[in-house]
Amino acid sequence: MEVKISPEKYDELRDLGGGDNEFIKDLLAKFMENSPRLIEQAQSGLAANDPKKIEYAIHTLKGSALSLGLTSMAEFLVELNKKTKAADFSTLPDALPKLHAFMEGVKKYSESL
Repeated sequence: MEVKISPEKYDELRDLGGGDNEFIKDLLAKFMENSPRLIEQAQSGLAANDPKKIEYAIHTLKGSALSLGLTSMAEFLVELNKKTKAADFSTLPDALPKLHAFMEGVKKYSESL
């Protein structure tokens, strides 16, 4: 899946980082380091029927994606988080592979910077 930082957020992050992409790359590296654990947490929460664990993981992923301006991933997570907050986990089994695909998109995007 194609993932990229929105132009407005990109400019904001680039300015915060002193005008180059290293700051953005560092932020994306942290995101790529932490997000797989959250996806695994959601998956293990689903297997253990632990709604709090699932909701925490999805909510945290959503916040991270939003704060980085990863629009397509964030939009997906906003919708998923609405369901998890309502204790509707029916779409989670299909959503988890999509989250992994989004993470691959983040990796490719980061490498392109």
